[in-house]
Amino acid sequence: MSATLSGMNSLFPLLPLSAFNLSIHTFHPCSPTPSHNAMAVVKKGEALFHSSSLGKNKVSCDMCHPNASNTHPETYPKFQKQLGKVVGLRDMINWCIQNPLEGETLKADDPKMIALEAYITYE
Repeated sequence: MSATLSGMNSLFPLLPLSAFNLSIHTFHPCSPTPSHNAMAVVKKGEALFHSSSLGKNKVSCDMCHPNASNTHPETYPKFQKQLGKVVGLRDMINWCIQNPLEGETLKADDPKMIALEAYITYE
């Protein structure tokens, strides 16, 4: 038996989102009016980006990327020659922390990683 869209609708009727009582909170640092909390995360990321605290050799992200320039977060995921594979933005952030900065990688849910991603995307 082949399923068609009309057949699927009879098996799984479409319900309005309001039927699910969903509470959705999203954060996108490039939204026209980011909330105060979102901007606080961006500011933390900016401070980290310009600090040498992520590594062990007094190198900071802004030494290669002044004001997060030339990071192009909108192009990820993409093939990254340094890693030899397709990676996301946070993979590249971790590569930079590990290599030029000689620091320890950050987990995806680490507040520092979230702040760095927010700042790079916002900038």
